[in-house]
Amino acid sequence: MVRIRKNRITLVILSALLALVILLASAAIAPAIANGALLWLSPASTSIDQGATTDVVVQLDNVTNVYGAQLSLSFDPAVLQVVDADSGTGGVQISTGTCPNPAFVITNTADNGAGTIGYAVIQLGPSPPPCDGGDVATVEFQCIASGVSSDVTFTDSLISDPDGIPIAHTTQNGSVTCLAPTPTPTPTSTPTPTPTPTPTPTPFRIYLPAVFNDYSP
Repeated sequence: MVRIRKNRITLVILSALLALVILLASAAIAPAIANGALLWLSPASTSIDQGATTDVVVQLDNVTNVYGAQLSLSFDPAVLQVVDADSGTGGVQISTGTCPNPAFVITNTADNGAGTIGYAVIQLGPSPPPCDGGDVATVEFQCIASGVSSDVTFTDSLISDPDGIPIAHTTQNGSVTCLAPTPTPTPTSTPTPTPTPTPTPTPFRIYLPAVFNDYSP
């Protein structure tokens, strides 16, 4: 009976210690998740006129030791089109960034028909040290519609260190709004002033009495 009671007490103590360990671990992990690596679009939202263009930067923050990056984006091709960053290469490309160093470009293509972007680069040795965040790539969008917007969404992403081990991260999407044109006000015609009639002068006559002299021959 005493042994059973001791076992129960031991079990309660062990359970309490386990709960305490889990609590401390959760407290330690929570800030790491809150402050973890973030792959996001800058600016998060922007508005431009129809026919105008804007740069959307794929940004990587709160990270170290990045050696490779791969990402896929989607957008509405009825609203936006990607402007080719390299006219000397077939197809449509986006601009490479600096993190990681794009020593070897695995893929860089934009499909304006499907509304998709694929981009993947890695560093090669010997090369600069792994980066600690920065701009991954830049997409130049052009608005081809008005009064509508398009989300720009991460559909896939991978960040890795020099050993090819994935780096945990979160993503943050963006959007581009194509503004409706501002109507041009119709100019108001200025009324022509009515000319003031010139008064006609009243004739002025002087009547002199006739003087008759009687002249005798």
